[in-house]
Amino acid sequence: MKTQVHRQARLTRMIRPHVRWLTGAALLTALAALSITVVLVVRRDSPLDFYVYYMAGHLAAHGQSAYQIGAPAWERLAHSLAIAHYTAPYRYPPYTAALSRTLVPLGPRDAMIAWELLSGLALIGGAWLVGSALGGRHGVPLALAALVLFVPVYNVLGDGQIDGLAFFFLCLALWGLVRGRDLPLGVGVAMAAALKLTPALLLVYLLWRRRWRAALIAAAALVALTLLTLPITGPQWFADYGRQVVGLTEPQRIALTPQNQTALGVAGRLVLEPTTWSWRVWADVGPVRVLRGVSALFAVALFVAMAALLWPRRRLQTSHSGARERPRATPRSEAAEEQLGFGMVVAASLVVGPFTFYHQFVWLLPVLLVLAGRFAGARQWRALALVVLLHVAVNVNELLWIGASWAPVQRVWAWPSRVFVDSGLWRTLSLPFLAAMSAWALSFVLVTAGRRQRDRDAALLESRSK
Repeated sequence: MKTQVHRQARLTRMIRPHVRWLTGAALLTALAALSITVVLVVRRDSPLDFYVYYMAGHLAAHGQSAYQIGAPAWERLAHSLAIAHYTAPYRYPPYTAALSRTLVPLGPRDAMIAWELLSGLALIGGAWLVGSALGGRHGVPLALAALVLFVPVYNVLGDGQIDGLAFFFLCLALWGLVRGRDLPLGVGVAMAAALKLTPALLLVYLLWRRRWRAALIAAAALVALTLLTLPITGPQWFADYGRQVVGLTEPQRIALTPQNQTALGVAGRLVLEPTTWSWRVWADVGPVRVLRGVSALFAVALFVAMAALLWPRRRLQTSHSGARERPRATPRSEAAEEQLGFGMVVAASLVVGPFTFYHQFVWLLPVLLVLAGRFAGARQWRALALVVLLHVAVNVNELLWIGASWAPVQRVWAWPSRVFVDSGLWRTLSLPFLAAMSAWALSFVLVTAGRRQRDRDAALLESRSK
């Protein structure tokens, strides 16, 4: 026995320096890859989405609402600030404008540089949190490697999107969920929902799972954040956003570009678009109404299935006194189920609604890491290979899309570009959608299998006690 303990201790001493070296190398690689990306973005002055955040913050600083101005006003404001590249209108909650308002004194370019650096650190920090929560000794370097090799990360930085910060808070929430800490769980959900609306579905998930304390913390954090935001933007911003939130999503239109990876975008590309390449946005015509109805039914079916599966049921069994009681699931099985449920909600949030553009699929990375950790721990290598394939599929979609649309790349990408554009195959560029749905389905199967196993174990235990 002593010999075995001694060998185990010696093995631990041998592994520890190796893990530290591997983690350091992965961190340096991630810092280098994202730093190079930030430098290229700054040189190209390309972050379109950040500049609309900045202009919204500028409007807030001058007592104006970004929800009340039209395209000519956006053009005049961009010209006055010497901003050449931006996208409008501003579709985000007031909290995002309040955050951007703090950067306005820096001026557009310096604020953009600060934003890019903050986003890069947030992406690395989020991957570190997930890796430390899920992966044991090698979790952090593997999570950082998955981050570096995930193309949506570079899309987030290239567009100056707020999804990098939302990613960090989603990872913080997942870290709190794995570690059983309600404070980071609730705060992470609240902050992600404040920056980007769809993570608010996770607050519903906490309530559905009867995580009352975490849900209360999330609600309190949102209230506190609102009180901090009101002096910066003014109450008019919240009133305008509440009135226009549906209109800002342009639900009467379907964006058919391969950047849009919702069920509605996928169906629209397959059904509506002709074979020639186009950025066309379809207005409210008969086929569009049908597709919108079908996508709404798809979303309802998705959430009904999740609600039915993830309700924290309690199985009846006989106690020693002969009374019928409802014992809780074991902490380990319940924790695994909650992590999978968390991932299902995140994956579903990416494929419902009128549009979810490619950069937002950076949120799928924690979901894939949860599944990878589960399969690696169970030594289910084929299933793990499938998760890796989903990671690769998300990347391939963007590489094919860039090759078909970006002139400098077409010089070395002529054949794939010709095949995908001229033949109309670009309409099938929906791999991120398929990856999200596959991750959702894998999680669904794992939760179902876990519940069935617990039922069998309970039945066996009951039969032995008779």
